[in-house]
Formats: sequence, structure tokens, C-alpha cells
Amino acid sequence: MRWVSVLSALLALTAAGGPAAAQGKPIRIGEINSYSGLATVYTFPYKEGLLMATKEINDAGGVLGRPIEFIFRDDKLKPDEAVKAARELVGQEKVDFLAGCISSGVGLAISAYAKEAKTLYFATHCQTSRLTWDDGHRYIAHTTNNVNQYTRALAKKASTFPYKKWAHISPDYEYGHNVWDEFSSYLKQLKPDVQFVQQNWPKLGETDHSAYVTALLQSGADAFLSSVWGAQEIAFVKQAKPFGLFDKLHFVSASVGNPDELDPLGKEAPVGAVTPGFAWYDEAMQKRHPKLAEWVKRYEERAKKEPTLGASWGYASAYIIAEAIKRAKSADTDKVITALGEGYEMDFPWGKVIMRGCDQQAIPPQWVGVVKMNAKGKPVLADVEEVHGKEVVRSCDEVAKLRAVAAEQVDFITSLFPWITNGPLVTVQVMSGLSVGMFLFLVSVGMSLIFGVTRIVNLAHGSFYMVGAYLMVTLVEILPDRSWAFWIALLVAPLGVAALGGVIEVGLLRLIYRRDPLMQLILTFGLILVISTLVLLAWGPDNKSVARPEALAGSVRILGQPFPSYYLLVLGLSPLVAVGLWLIFYRTRWGMLIRAATVDREMLGALGVDVAALYTQVFVFGSWLAGFGGALAAPTVAVALGMDADVLTTAFVVVVIGGLGSFAGSFISALLVGELQSFGILIFPAVSIVLLFALMAVVLIVRPWGLLGRPEE
Repeated sequence: MRWVSVLSALLALTAAGGPAAAQGKPIRIGEINSYSGLATVYTFPYKEGLLMATKEINDAGGVLGRPIEFIFRDDKLKPDEAVKAARELVGQEKVDFLAGCISSGVGLAISAYAKEAKTLYFATHCQTSRLTWDDGHRYIAHTTNNVNQYTRALAKKASTFPYKKWAHISPDYEYGHNVWDEFSSYLKQLKPDVQFVQQNWPKLGETDHSAYVTALLQSGADAFLSSVWGAQEIAFVKQAKPFGLFDKLHFVSASVGNPDELDPLGKEAPVGAVTPGFAWYDEAMQKRHPKLAEWVKRYEERAKKEPTLGASWGYASAYIIAEAIKRAKSADTDKVITALGEGYEMDFPWGKVIMRGCDQQAIPPQWVGVVKMNAKGKPVLADVEEVHGKEVVRSCDEVAKLRAVAAEQVDFITSLFPWITNGPLVTVQVMSGLSVGMFLFLVSVGMSLIFGVTRIVNLAHGSFYMVGAYLMVTLVEILPDRSWAFWIALLVAPLGVAALGGVIEVGLLRLIYRRDPLMQLILTFGLILVISTLVLLAWGPDNKSVARPEALAGSVRILGQPFPSYYLLVLGLSPLVAVGLWLIFYRTRWGMLIRAATVDREMLGALGVDVAALYTQVFVFGSWLAGFGGALAAPTVAVALGMDADVLTTAFVVVVIGGLGSFAGSFISALLVGELQSFGILIFPAVSIVLLFALMAVVLIVRPWGLLGRPEE
């Protein structure tokens, strides 16, 4: 029966993929990236492109007869999480190489660890030039373009404009500073008479940009650069358009031209913006690169959606890593580094990529175009111009000097913005702060109410806000395209969140009211993870968008300054809600019971009140408030995974400052925080993020129970 064993072995080989498939020990690559939160708009397509290339490589025999295998980890956009994952992958999983990153801060952290561990790290997604230049070393290779290349291509285009005065808005972390440094220095080199009149540094993940928008309008600039990206860029554009920012200043963006951002923006896309982008659909680009259309078709067959910039990065990275190992004829780290140091070129469907040896930096083609609406009313990147990265990238000699000096440039604000004498600006800034405060009040008052009655700090409250926004998206999509559809959705979406809150309270929270507070925190934290996963399964990783009602899509003039009409709705509705809540709490029997429950729940039960039912009612009502806040905010932000975390942090600060369980305290605190954010950004842009927590610290020192809270007896 020996022939049976032989035949079985042959059949097994055939089933495994035939003689061409890789059969040796896998080459394992630990891939660390941000697979949750605001970055998923890029990282999910990136992962799809990476896996597509991996399958092609392995089906063709792998690398040196061995399959390549990626082991994925989520860094949550946090450098410390990334380093922890890197240590686990190298120390326990015994990977041969490290790869990944979309956050430049994360990439630099992994790079520092890779140097320490003497493990070769392929930075596949993040963009900072420091990776392979200022902070470059032999254990780091960059498989996609860096900031220098596409920013210089953008600055080259900007130098042809007649504008002399420029401003910018960039996220306050490594990538944002790198973009502005590269853009401003190269633009100044090409056009020495340009002036840079204003700098704005919102935190990474900022959701409300109205204060930055009004600051840009008052800057006196002719044009401005934006390097905020992903969900944050979508939110910025949606908030800036009603102010008329793009009509007054020419908009130049580092990323808005990619489908990852244009598609969610839809009709609210900034037509006329000049931006880089991966315009695979452009006829001229497909003529220049005949293999591009076929690659797009293969990607669509696999992913069931159109490709994005992230998809091309992932696809190219897998092949560049495989080529380095192939040229080294080994997976040995030192031999692969030697192969990288010799440099090589590779052809991709979108053009030639040079893997330069002196800095182990990929140099691909760059594209710059203009945002326009196509015949179908879809925003696209048009009039695309191509320049290869080798024409603009810093030379090897320049890189050597950067490494020798290793100087990190830090910008300091040297003078305050002369805002105090500008009455119209102050007025609009105050109104912007009020609108921010009203959004925060709607979310925080529900959180404060729930704590006051049930004594549970509901960490999942931000998740209810997020669900409200997503329900708003779905309802607007399925309702008829009529003027009343938005208002019906605004009424119905919070009811869905209220129902969810009722189910959670009855099914879970009711079981732990008398348990240790730590158990309550663990449960509500677990709810964050469960709800986020369910939202991902129901709505997918892509950013969503809700258009404002046509009547509120524009802006009104206040003392000559534009102010979004939709924010007037917020300013009108939120006080009505506040008045309604006051009437409920202080003029109804139910409100009396709620106030009594915040003081002495045991006595209330002894008087015959059904405390369990009251708890459910309060939790449902608090959930409704969070859902209403999310639904109302949906037209002003990018509806995306991770939007719950930012609002939860700020709402929690509002509740702590106002006093846990205090309705009036939440209202006053929300207004204070809103104005602090609005004017802090205007006056102290470099430290505006700190001001919020500094205020909370001061209040806790002076009154540990908050402005209007009661001390625990």
C-alpha cells in the first residue's frame, strides 16, 4: 500500500497550491498599524492591498521558496502601544522583520525600538521624513514616499500661484510639523517673497475646528495649507465650508484629493482645492500607465470596492520587502540591509519606484491635481500633473548633512494674535465657543444625570453619542430625498439610542448597581469595545457623512463675518433642551424623584418609589441625550469609528468641572469649556490642548466636588 501514501502526498501538494506555491518555512513579518479609530479610512484599504500582494507573491512561489506571512497588531495610534506590540512580536512571535505604521509618531517610536533590538523595520505607511533622514539608521527602511516628496510637489505647484501671504492648519504632532516645515521651506526657496502670516496646530483627532476657521479668515492670508487628514480633514472641510473659508482663501491640502476623503465628503467636497492624490480613475493617468486599469480591476474583484491611496501603499510595500529579501538571497537581517543599501528599482502599475540605497527611502511618482465634480456629481481629482519624486526629493548629500546635524526644529509662538480690538472676530469666536459648548452640554448632561441617580460613571456614554451619529447617517440615506427627511432622522435617531440604553440598563447594569465601583467601570469599558465592534460590523470602517439641510447649508453674516447657519440651529435648539430639562427637573413629579434620588436613594425606596424603574427611566433619558447630541453633530463632523473617545474625554472633563450629578453645573461648565477651546486656540495655539485640563485641575484643587456639585457625606 506504499503507493497509496505516495499518491496521498501528491494530492496534498496539489491541494496546497500546486508546485508553484511557496512551501518552506514562512518569513514572518510583524505588522503594526492603527486598525481602530480615525486612521481606518486608510489602514483598512492598506491592509487589503498588502494581503493582495502577499497572495500574489506566495502563489508565485514566495521568496526564496518560502511564503511571506504578516502578523498584524493594532497600535491604536499610540506610540507606547506600538512599542509594546513590537516587543511582543520580536520577543515572543520571533518575527524576522517589523513593518507598518500610519502615525509618524508611532513610526519613530518603532524605529527607535528596532535600532535597539537590531531588527529591520520597514515603515510602510507613515510619512515623516525624519524616519530615514534626521533620525535614520541602518535598521529602518521606508517603503512609501515621505512628506518631503509630495509636499515639495505640492509646493512646486503652489509657487505658480500669485499668492504671497500663506497660513496653515496642521495636526500638532510629528507629521503635521514635518509637512509645514517641508512645504514652507521649499515654497520660500522657489518664491522668496512669500510670507507666512499664521500657524494653527489643532490636536490630532480634533473634532471641532470652528475656532481655527475663524482664525484663518482673520489671518490676512491669500491661501492656506492643510495637513489634517482622514476623519479630521473631513470634519474640518465640513465645518469650514459654511464659513466661506474656501471662497476667501485658496485651499491647498496635503490629502483631501484621495478617494479616502473625497468620497465621504460627497457634494460638500472643497471644489477648487489643490492637492496630491492617487487618481487611478483619471484618463490621462491611465494612458501614462497602461497596467493601472488591470490592477484596479483585480483589486476590485478582491476587495469588492474601489482602490484608495492606502491600498497602493500596502500593495507596493509587500513587493518592496519581498524584493529586498530576494536580492539578499536570505532573510538574515544584515544581508537584507546590505541589499537595501545597494538600492534598486521596481515597476508598479502606477509607475517606477526607486528604493534609494543611501537612506533606504522609496521614491515613487507624485501627483497633484484640482478637486472637481464629475458628470455624475461625484468629487474627483482632475487636471492631474505627474512629477517623479526623484525630481524634488532631497539629495543623498543633503540627507547626510541632516543626519550629521540631527537638529530638530521647534516652532514657538513669538507674539499673540492681535484679536482684542477686532469686535466682529470676538463676536464670531464667542458664538463658535457657545456652539461647541452646546454640543458638549447635550452629551455631558446625560452622563451627569446618570451618575447623579445611579452612581455609575458610564464610560460607554461616548459610544451612545457615536451610535446616534451613525443612526443619523442611515436614516438620512434610507428616507426619501425630501426637505423633511433630515428632521425626521434627527427625531428618530436618538430614540434608537434610548432603546439601546434601556436594553443595556435592564440586561447588564441593573445587575451591578450594588457591586464595587471598579466592576462598574470594567463593565462600561467593556461596553465601549462591544459597541465599537458592532458599529464596525454594521457600518464598516469607512467614514460616513451627513449633509446639512439645504436651508442650513450656507452661512449668515454677523457683523460682516460669516457664521455657519447650522450652528445657529445648534445655538437655538440646545438652550431649548436646557430649558426643557430644567422644567422637567424642577416642575414635575418625575424631576422631583430624580433630585431626591441624587440625595438619598434608600429613603426614596423606603417611601414606596420603584427605584429600579426610576433607574431605567433615567438611563434611557440620559442615553437619549447622548444620541441626540450625536445626531445633531453628524452634519458637522466625519462620522467615524473612534469619534466616541474624543467626546467622552471632553464630556467627562465638563462633568468633573461642573460637579457630578449637577444639571446647572454641566451647563455652566460646558459653556466655559467651549469658550476656553475657542479663545485658547486663537490666543495660545501652541498650548491650547493643555488649557482644558489645567482648568479642571484648578477647579479640583479649589472645589474637589466641582463648581456646583455636592461634597460626599
